[in-house]
Amino acid sequence: MKYNFDKIIDRRHTNAMKEEGWKNYLFSDKPNLNIPYHNDELIKMWIADMDFQTAPEIQQTLKKHIDHGIFGYSKIFDEKYYQIFNEWCAKNYDIIYPPNQITTSAGIVPAINLLIKLITKEDEKIVITTPSYAPFANAVKQNNRQLICVPLLNENDKMTMDFNELEHIFKDEKVKLFIFCNPYNPNGIKWSIKDITKLGEIAQKNNVWLISDEIHCDLLRSGVVHNPTALIIKDYPKLITCMSVSKTFNLAGLLISHIIIRDEELLKAYNEAKNGNENILSLVACQAAYQYGQKWLDELKSYLDNNFTYLKTFLDKNLPLTNFKIPDATYLAWVNLAAYTPQDVDLTEWFATECGVLLESGSQFVQDGDGYVRLNLACPQEKLVQTLNRLLEGINKKL
Repeated sequence: MKYNFDKIIDRRHTNAMKEEGWKNYLFSDKPNLNIPYHNDELIKMWIADMDFQTAPEIQQTLKKHIDHGIFGYSKIFDEKYYQIFNEWCAKNYDIIYPPNQITTSAGIVPAINLLIKLITKEDEKIVITTPSYAPFANAVKQNNRQLICVPLLNENDKMTMDFNELEHIFKDEKVKLFIFCNPYNPNGIKWSIKDITKLGEIAQKNNVWLISDEIHCDLLRSGVVHNPTALIIKDYPKLITCMSVSKTFNLAGLLISHIIIRDEELLKAYNEAKNGNENILSLVACQAAYQYGQKWLDELKSYLDNNFTYLKTFLDKNLPLTNFKIPDATYLAWVNLAAYTPQDVDLTEWFATECGVLLESGSQFVQDGDGYVRLNLACPQEKLVQTLNRLLEGINKKL
């Protein structure tokens, strides 16, 4: 491989959320929790950013602009920016987004917060499926809208949306918006054309807005292809697509996402409410990622495939009741440890105190995640091996 994903990067003292911010995030309600491990002894497998340096081509492009030495107010003026973005989308997903529908945000979650205010009123309802990425639910509650959760179904050992329940709920005139995660976080589902078509039919029939968060769309297993919601639900004006380089190239700290809004009035209102410029280094990095990052991403996906294979082999041998299956998408492993861990305990706390491993328990994903943990596999395999050995040792002590 051209790129070295085995390299261990010391992230201490860099203000990294993963390294320094875990206590306030994971244990904000337990400030006096005693974890018998020093911070340097803890293995951080939680928040969804990578322990890999971003592509050297992106680093080099950023350095070149830093040498230019001017960091003034910036917006996207060069049509080449949209051309490069759409070349990426056309090559990888067979879709082109009209440049006049593309705007930006400092992140997908901030965009969703703003869109909720623009699309819905305080007495109206917003739907998500569960288990869910918690900031979706938080955005609904923080904006004083009513949250409706629809659990995913397990059909023949395959997770799917409960379309009958969604159709019933969407008939409520107070239901105005469905937040759709495609591919799905936390369990890495790649939604099929059939799934997305059905969702689109139900939404259009009931005039419900769809926000499709596709932040993980680049991070599928090698050979697996993403189905963009906009490619399948072609003409529905109430569809919004959210994309970003943040997960794909480990650029979350540069705070840039693309928001594709079909409805002209909403796009105008969004841009007026956003009322800001873009960070020039974010634009530079984003353009470089889409222009030069394909080979790096291909090797990253191969490395992640190996990490998932290692994880499955380990679990099948040592903890077979997990019945773990490699997900189609994301670098996040959703593992059912209910058969091996105490009931009615916070698994995040349990694994931190018993094993010195920081991870996110399923209970942190709104609902319907009890007994599960989410592990971040975007790390050198050496770190994954160390993590799994610690988890097994801690579990065996309690069995």
